[in-house]
Amino acid sequence: MNSGRPKFWKLRTLAILLALFSLGLACTPEPYGPCTLPSSQAMNEACSASGGDDNTTAAASCVVDFVFECESQLCGTYQGSAPFCTVRCTDPSDASCPKVPETGVRGSCVEWIPGLGEYYCVPAE
Repeated sequence: MNSGRPKFWKLRTLAILLALFSLGLACTPEPYGPCTLPSSQAMNEACSASGGDDNTTAAASCVVDFVFECESQLCGTYQGSAPFCTVRCTDPSDASCPKVPETGVRGSCVEWIPGLGEYYCVPAE
């Protein structure tokens, strides 16, 4: 008597493998590649620009852990930039930031939000 369970498990396993394979293809292993920040009201408020006292706009910097589009699983936006994959670094003298693939110029280690002591690599301009 065939209850259909073995076929169900085979299809489920195939679906899981296909999903994992798709995630692998979606990875952007190159440094500073584009990524997508999660969308939520809290994230939008934290990452949006805020008006300054002199009628200028202060651009926000955000970084999010566990973004699987990035090999480092870190996606950030720095001073209003488009979101990109980044890596942690120790301080501005840290020379471990990867090179920008297009230019070969090493990125810079910057304090993401001044005063918090969290440093990440940004692409060189």
